[in-house]
Amino acid sequence: PAPAPATPTGNDGFFKIAPACATDARNATPAQVVPIQEAVASRFLPEPVLHFNAQGEFRRVVSVFISFAGVSDHASLDAFARHLLEQAANFSGYLKEIDFGDKGGVIPVFFGAPVSFENNVERALEFVLSVENALTPMQESGGLRFRAGITSGIAYTGLVGGRERCQYAAVGNRVNIAARLMTKAGWGEIWVDEEVQKSRFFRFKHQGDLSYKGLKAPIPTYQLVGRSVNRHNHFEGEMVGRDRELKTLYDFCTAAFDVRLLRVAYVFGEAGIGKTRLSFELRKALRERGKVAWFTCQADQILRKPFNPFIYFLKDYFEQSPENSTKDNLINFKKRFQWLVQDSRHIDHPKAPQIRRELLRTQSILAALIGLNLPDSIWETLDARGRYDNTFAALTNLFLAEALIQPTIIELEDGHWFDEDSKKLVNGLLVELRTTPTCFLVTSRYDDNGNKPYLFDRQILAQKQIETLEIDLNILSPEALRAFAQKRLGAPIDKDLYDLLLRTTNGNPFYAEQILEYFLESDLLCQINGAWTIKDKNVKISTSINAVLTARIDRLSTLVKETVKAAAVIGREFELPVLTEVMKTQPHFIEENGNMSHVLNEQIKTAERGQIWQAMNELRYIFKHSLLREAVYDMQLRARLRELHRLIGEAIERVYRDNLPERYVDLVFHFEQAGETEKLIAYLRKAAEYARRNFQNQQALGFLEKLETLLAERNETVSLIQTLLRKGEILELIGQWEAAQTAFEKALERARKTDDRALIGYANNGLGHLLLLKGNYPDAGMYLEAAAAFFESIGHQEGISVVYGNLGNLYFRQGNYEDAKSHFVRSLEIAQSLKNHPVNAQIVANLGLTYMNLGKYDEGIAWQQSQLDICKQNRDKPGMAALYTNMGIVYFEKGDYDAALRCYEKGLELSEELGNKLLTSIAIGCLGSVFQQKGDYEKAMTHFQKDLELAKEMGDKQGISIALGLIGELLSVKGEFEQAIQYLTETLAISEELGYQKGIAKALNTLGDVYFYKNEFDTSIQYYDRAIEVTRDIGNKLVLGMSLVEKGAGLVATQQFDKARQAVEEALQIAQNIGNPDLLFEARLLHATVLARDGDPDTAKNILTGLLEQATGKKERADLLFALFELTGNPDFRQSARDLYRELFAEMPKFAFKKRLEILEGKT
Repeated sequence: PAPAPATPTGNDGFFKIAPACATDARNATPAQVVPIQEAVASRFLPEPVLHFNAQGEFRRVVSVFISFAGVSDHASLDAFARHLLEQAANFSGYLKEIDFGDKGGVIPVFFGAPVSFENNVERALEFVLSVENALTPMQESGGLRFRAGITSGIAYTGLVGGRERCQYAAVGNRVNIAARLMTKAGWGEIWVDEEVQKSRFFRFKHQGDLSYKGLKAPIPTYQLVGRSVNRHNHFEGEMVGRDRELKTLYDFCTAAFDVRLLRVAYVFGEAGIGKTRLSFELRKALRERGKVAWFTCQADQILRKPFNPFIYFLKDYFEQSPENSTKDNLINFKKRFQWLVQDSRHIDHPKAPQIRRELLRTQSILAALIGLNLPDSIWETLDARGRYDNTFAALTNLFLAEALIQPTIIELEDGHWFDEDSKKLVNGLLVELRTTPTCFLVTSRYDDNGNKPYLFDRQILAQKQIETLEIDLNILSPEALRAFAQKRLGAPIDKDLYDLLLRTTNGNPFYAEQILEYFLESDLLCQINGAWTIKDKNVKISTSINAVLTARIDRLSTLVKETVKAAAVIGREFELPVLTEVMKTQPHFIEENGNMSHVLNEQIKTAERGQIWQAMNELRYIFKHSLLREAVYDMQLRARLRELHRLIGEAIERVYRDNLPERYVDLVFHFEQAGETEKLIAYLRKAAEYARRNFQNQQALGFLEKLETLLAERNETVSLIQTLLRKGEILELIGQWEAAQTAFEKALERARKTDDRALIGYANNGLGHLLLLKGNYPDAGMYLEAAAAFFESIGHQEGISVVYGNLGNLYFRQGNYEDAKSHFVRSLEIAQSLKNHPVNAQIVANLGLTYMNLGKYDEGIAWQQSQLDICKQNRDKPGMAALYTNMGIVYFEKGDYDAALRCYEKGLELSEELGNKLLTSIAIGCLGSVFQQKGDYEKAMTHFQKDLELAKEMGDKQGISIALGLIGELLSVKGEFEQAIQYLTETLAISEELGYQKGIAKALNTLGDVYFYKNEFDTSIQYYDRAIEVTRDIGNKLVLGMSLVEKGAGLVATQQFDKARQAVEEALQIAQNIGNPDLLFEARLLHATVLARDGDPDTAKNILTGLLEQATGKKERADLLFALFELTGNPDFRQSARDLYRELFAEMPKFAFKKRLEILEGKT
């Protein structure tokens, strides 16, 4: 077409371009702006903008500018934009537009306009971090990149542009700076100005004071690093009426720091009386004094999960958050752990190296407790008992390390709700932290009877001489209440309002706070002559705080109220994902037809502004006070509560389906309250098993008792028997043997009424095993044999394997080693033939000991070594620890002390790594025996005493008996006979009480040694005879042989040569059969002595001379030279023997060597 003509407009220099085709402008139709349809516009604009009718205004606005690149198609742009729009809605930001201009793709989002909140900065920062997290998949797979700039300041806000193209916007210098920050930030970075970086909820890194285009002065610039986890309570204003209590607590705690001795302080009081506020003020005051660590362990008041207060502490300590990715939580854990290890290097304490080693050993335990899995974690290799013991060990050592680094307060919040396992842990901490600058602060309500629920065992406190303090927080005095109200309202109050508060609050600060909030919200107060008063002096206020709390809830909008009601049923703390799932089904929310997440988020924030709850983090909230939650819960009909509990249970199943075991406790609670019996039974089973596997036995018993009641009501016999058996096993494990016996007997009684032979077998086996532990061997044998018969009658191989293992233990304890061996071997053979039924390493270890007691050392070692190889392949560390330790015992009895030492050291290392106190105790005692054999008596005694200490700590009676016996034997060897007799008498009594035959034999044998060296030969022989009788019964060849040799020496001393000859002949036969070199030498030496004293000196001399030619050991040569000197009187023998005994005594101050030296030197 021809160029359009330009015609003058009548204004100089301006022309109008007209179209080439002729058009009559007078007939043209003016453009019409189509009226906005609200249904359409609401899909693009938030409601406040859509109905914005106000003129422009100046507001404080947080401006977020996001620059992005790498979005190459419409599908990617759609996904990207959808994420941003959703997150902007979640945090109540206004996303102005998506713009493509000279800076590329840019998105401005404003917070504080058109609607402002008190936390606009935090909302903006949470928004960008949530966007960053939501877009991670797109960044990793599609090459998306983005960066952001954020500022806070005054801006003009309102509609800008003509009617046809107007939009809501914010305009101002701080808005421009946000765009400049965005442009200068690197990809993946979020830069903010100085005002934004003041937020205490986030962490920032100073980038410097940077210059920007168009700005004269440099701008302090910071990079957002992440959230700053802070879950501690915050209070505004001054505390009123508690100055005396605060000073008492402050003085008590600082004195503990000064004298470096543990103290315990209790703060008791009713709900709302101000316990938490007092602890907050104490923390503030102590930190003003100097560096102090404050650790809060808060109980779960509804579910009381095992160790929950300490898991709460660990999550806070290691900066864990559900909103973080697993990777971020792992980074936080490792960083905080490394700080702790570095700080521990500065500990000036004898235990410092041990504490650091234990920190490193238990790192994976601490991680596992907060849901993190480290590579090669020992947690995965532990059984239930191992996990339980290591939980104790890891937490104890962590608190000990911190307490030695700096003065420490351990706050045990809501002590009245602590679970049984947590109570055991805190009482254990009393011992470990005794000499550290630590103070326990327990806040607790009274129980239902008005008594004080003491968290710590008062007997332990008295024994350890730990100073305690008790503070009873009483109601505020009338004047304190007046001061409280005046501080809250900011002005004096008149007499009418004062009298009303006195009457309705009963001096409780929380009640007073809630009533004042209610008065303010209801516009019931006014000021007259500068003083607050009540408008209607006849207003009726219930003396029940619940009425006031309910009135406050009723003032909420329908949506907020329904949200609060549902949250109250979840618990005092609740998680947003669960609440979201529940609210999806609620009619009031369905009717909204909006973004569910956005709608719910608004209700959450409304309730937060209404002081109903506060955010712990983005996804978790907590009611401001438990009374608030209780009031909301109690105001709902029972039918509605049941429905909500059911919906919550189902929501937990969906939200946490990938990690449901940790939620079994919650599911039991909610389905029980919902009356959902089928699901309750299913989750009671799962929760009990999960608790048992994690050694949370008290909780497991609670679940099983509920399950028992339900199954009995429903006549589900088979399930009921299985539940009783599991209950009996747990009761047996924790030492409640009478209750366990009742459970097994009930199971057996019910099982006999069924045709289920397997169940009857397991019931007999359970009762038999318990009676075995109780030492009732005849009845134990009867029930175990019955179990074996039932299993065999139906070919139940797994049951046969189990019961044969128990029968093996029964025969082993009785000293019937041949029968023990055959049953152990059969149990193992069956286990090896079954799929998914691993061989029990402990049975193999016991089989090795059985062969040892039969004198078949090599066969025992061969069994243990073969299973050890399997354990190594399977990385079964508990099995390896048991096998190494028990193999060491066999090597030791065989006389191969170097091999024993190597095994013991490996066993001890693994036992300590696993935190297995029983195996650790055994390995330590065994190492002591090696050191004794090598002559290092001091080191041997240290090991024996540590063994005894651990055995007492565990309540292991057999272990106590063994350790006492080892100490008694060492004292005997050293010639400290009176002390030796005390220890040996005690070990004999315990062994007899337990029916521990080998322990009885060893104690009797060693007592015989003591009286032999005291020259009380008749008494000595009596003890040897008793030892010989026991060892014959149990078939322990080694102890029998030694007892015969030692009895023979006594008989020689009393010139009973015929009896001595009989004893030595039997001893020689045993020594040759079992191949123990020590026993063989002693028997041959005694044989020569008997011959020499009984008239055949020539044969005796030949035997001694032959033995001397073969002897390589210093002790053997010395003993032979001494015997030759006594036989011949040759001074050369005397001199050589004396020289060797002097060397031996210098290395090993044994009483026997000392006595020989006295004879050789003519002193005796």
